[in-house]
Amino acid sequence: MSQTALHPNAARRFQTQYEKVAGQVHRVPSSRGAGNAIKTILQKENTTSAVFTNDVNLFFEPSNDLVATLGAIPMQLRPADHLTALEISESDVGISTVSFAIAAVGAIVEVTLQDAERLVSTLPQTHIAMLRTSEVVETLEDAATRLRDYYEKHPMNCNITFISGPSRTADIEMQLFLGVHGPQQSHVILCDY
Repeated sequence: MSQTALHPNAARRFQTQYEKVAGQVHRVPSSRGAGNAIKTILQKENTTSAVFTNDVNLFFEPSNDLVATLGAIPMQLRPADHLTALEISESDVGISTVSFAIAAVGAIVEVTLQDAERLVSTLPQTHIAMLRTSEVVETLEDAATRLRDYYEKHPMNCNITFISGPSRTADIEMQLFLGVHGPQQSHVILCDY
């Protein structure tokens, strides 16, 4: 895949833009920091069940995956790849990786090849996305280059989703409501390592 040059302020600009649309960004320096950020979110939400995509483990040390990191929290934690849509929707939290983010518009971009991966970010009430700081691009033009590469590699089963904060609608009496058609909360763990 072709890489675009990282703008030095892209991560900071992404965080500012994402938080403007009610998303939350947690910037962390290490896998331990990522684990602590996830634990804090899960405990704050009194989470009893969570699902995750297996690629989340790429953000942790080989000897300490997500399950080991969160083992002390009393909850049901399951990988999503063998679950039904109903089982995923009944989980309090979905934890997944995203391919990259676009600083200018404050959006994370999820590229999935399987339905279970896509459902983890759309069905539970809280979504936690894992993203490396080095994967934040500055503009939509930068994103277009990456998206073209994904489609060329996976032309038949590539799902691309732009996520900018929690689900929201203003269809009801012109008032803004969060979480009507998807997660009420959207967190990004932005990893500097």
